[in-house]
Amino acid sequence: MVAQTKSNNMKNLYLILFVSWVFTSCENSNSNLIDPQLEKRKQEFVSECISTASTFGFYDRNTDEHCECSWNETLKALDNDEINALRRDFIKKTDFLKAAQFIVKSTTAGLICGKQQLD
Repeated sequence: MVAQTKSNNMKNLYLILFVSWVFTSCENSNSNLIDPQLEKRKQEFVSECISTASTFGFYDRNTDEHCECSWNETLKALDNDEINALRRDFIKKTDFLKAAQFIVKSTTAGLICGKQQLD
């Protein structure tokens, strides 16, 4: 009887530790989703995208969606070093190449999103 109680206590302890770990992991991943620097860059990117589309007469009801998609696809394509450079707005001298890669990857993302909208 005592051995079974200890076994149940150990199971409960492991369960509590596991649940605590899951909550902690979820909390950390959610806090990473809201990055003030990236949120600022997103607003700038989407705003400039919409403005450019309007300037060239391409604005329609899908432009907002296209610009959001372009941002999301661009972020997927960037590596950690490029994202860090983006966060600091490419201000370091060593960020020049990363800024060029950002332009290429965001252009590619725009094409991917455009194709998705046509399909």
